[in-house]
Amino acid sequence: MTSNPLLSDWTGAHGLPEFSVATPDRFRPAFDEALAAHRAEIDAIAAGPAPATFANTIEALEKSGRALDRVSNVFFVLAGADTSDEIEAVERDISPLLARHSNAMYLNRALFARIADLWARRDTLGLNAEQARVLERYHTRFVRAGAALDKAAQGDDMKPRRAGAGGPVQQMRLVARGAAKLMAADDGPRIAALAFDGWDTHANEGGPVGRLANLLSGLDGALAEFESGLGAHWRDTVVVVATEFGRTVRINGTEGTDHGTGTIALLAGGAVKGGRVIANWPTLKSTSLYEGRDLAPTTDLRAVIKGVLSDHLGISENVLASSVFPDSASAKPMRGLIV
Repeated sequence: MTSNPLLSDWTGAHGLPEFSVATPDRFRPAFDEALAAHRAEIDAIAAGPAPATFANTIEALEKSGRALDRVSNVFFVLAGADTSDEIEAVERDISPLLARHSNAMYLNRALFARIADLWARRDTLGLNAEQARVLERYHTRFVRAGAALDKAAQGDDMKPRRAGAGGPVQQMRLVARGAAKLMAADDGPRIAALAFDGWDTHANEGGPVGRLANLLSGLDGALAEFESGLGAHWRDTVVVVATEFGRTVRINGTEGTDHGTGTIALLAGGAVKGGRVIANWPTLKSTSLYEGRDLAPTTDLRAVIKGVLSDHLGISENVLASSVFPDSASAKPMRGLIV
């Protein structure tokens, strides 16, 4: 049994760990051990000698990675609610490791072959509704991650580099460069989605200089890589930059901001009718803040994305409201975003 208390049996209330043992120096060893254990579990499932079944593939995947889930849950709760310079240093180290681990799993060709085999035989497996849904979700996740692409199209240039290779700013540029290279090919994809982590600035957010400014410079560099890498295709391109949550208006006690509501989205690319700000600005007056703490949302982000998909890719409003964003008929596509 491991000597790391983060990986030992937890005896706190409700099965939780004693947070006094969740010290920064213990997280990296715990992550290393949990990642190695999960890799071994995945490899065993992928290399299983028996034909794929729901039990030995999907159910086995569901039960794998428990140690990694436990360590991750504790760490990211701590990083979000009570961060420190030491915790942020661990986060910088492990973020690319977790991304690389996730990529390796979703691009594991032997593992996907077993999932694809089950998906092809799904109507003959005698699955109940819950099992059928779980199989569908696994197949969808792997396909969306690129598992069904040929090896060349999976793009080595898009894989995260080793931790510390230039930090998050350089990582953004490298990933964007790889995506642009893939999309610029004549037979490349028309749509790509990239996720850049590290924007949860609960502490030491900074102003014109500092953590947030550094991240924004990375985003700016990523957009520049897209423009350069796409070449002539840039004039037909739309890039949507969006986040899942805003930040509070007021600075907290650790010189950062907490999760909020209203925020911004950015559109870039040669196909965008740009050079302007589109907003119903609610102001930052105390009486105008959402729930007394957040910038009030005045535009539905779905309307922005619907406008891009409709005018740029020709997707009908009915499909947008029923399939892309189910039950969203009230959020009408924003028009006039595309040249």
